[in-house]
Amino acid sequence: MYEAVPHRRGRPRFALHARVIVYAGLSV
Repeated sequence: MYEAVPHRRGRPRFALHARVIVYAGLSV
């Protein structure tokens, strides 16, 4: 993932996934 994704803000994909998980948890 690190090699495929450029180091712009560290790990934008990780942040997005974290938000999705949080939203899913709140939705339940």
